[in-house]
Amino acid sequence: MPTDAKPLFRADALRTRLAAFALPAASTSARPKLSNWTDLLSSSAAERMKETELLGDFIRDVFGDLLGYLGQAFGEGPVAWAGKKRQRLMRL
Repeated sequence: MPTDAKPLFRADALRTRLAAFALPAASTSARPKLSNWTDLLSSSAAERMKETELLGDFIRDVFGDLLGYLGQAFGEGPVAWAGKKRQRLMRL
């Protein structure tokens, strides 16, 4: 029998933080890209594509442009990120 879902954070604890929160400029400029991803992923075209076809662009658009992560070529910085390619799962 399913249990009732509980919120991760109490609303009263978040209310003051959210009232003063402003989205960074990068998120505003990345909104059209996110909209494009939403349209693509909800379309039948995405169902015909392999995940690996979308992975590079998705990581660049979401992690790079929206979240501001930099790759290894940019060195050790406050937002440097070293991602590794996914490893295939071994079948038993």
